[in-house]
Amino acid sequence: MKILKFLGALLLSLILIIVLGLGYLGFIPGLSKIFGSDKPRDLGVAYTESDYQAMSGKVGLEIRELPASTPLEKSIVEEGSHEVSETFSPAEMTAAINKNTWRYFPFVNVQIRVNADNSIEASGLVVVDRLLKYAQALGATAEEVQMGIDAAKLPNTTFPFYVKGKGEVVDNQVSGNFLSAEVGRLPVPAGILSDIQGRIVGAVEAKLVNNPSISIKEARLENGSAKFVGTLPNVEYVVK
Repeated sequence: MKILKFLGALLLSLILIIVLGLGYLGFIPGLSKIFGSDKPRDLGVAYTESDYQAMSGKVGLEIRELPASTPLEKSIVEEGSHEVSETFSPAEMTAAINKNTWRYFPFVNVQIRVNADNSIEASGLVVVDRLLKYAQALGATAEEVQMGIDAAKLPNTTFPFYVKGKGEVVDNQVSGNFLSAEVGRLPVPAGILSDIQGRIVGAVEAKLVNNPSISIKEARLENGSAKFVGTLPNVEYVVK
């Protein structure tokens, strides 16, 4: 789903922070299981098939499969657009992101929670061998991702992540801040979060401006849910 591609792009930016943090902290493969950090943080958000169907109905997106031979840069394509004004629950967002069928989607076992103070949390696992292709498909700099992966000595399997922040989008302009980020149970230093925050906001805004299928008039967190007003595509073509 397109809104999940947007969320995925934001998650990708956050994962870049985490990967850089791993390099800074000197992550050593093999220690994660000793500390129990091979499992994502449990945010207490469960979902059902009904949650996924509810989300699908709200976004009004038809998903069509592309041939397996489709080039990476064309492995996810949107067509058309329509107006959407909906509120999404944490269970609906969690269901949709876990049922993403795009071949290169690197996030699994994800939970998304919106808190009473209008902060949002996300936890899950990153499949490392999909991360580079995912970044390339979304237009990120592959070299930067690979450098982070190499510096952090990431095993070619999975690692857990956790992020928390606050923010909103008005007329495609993003505002907010990241409150914390972790890999395993290791916190990413606040200095790294602060240094890279402006770059992430700029990257997300650029993607919104350059994508005709999605426009966000308003997106905000309130009453434990996410409110979205804007446009989303009619059809999404993906390699599964």
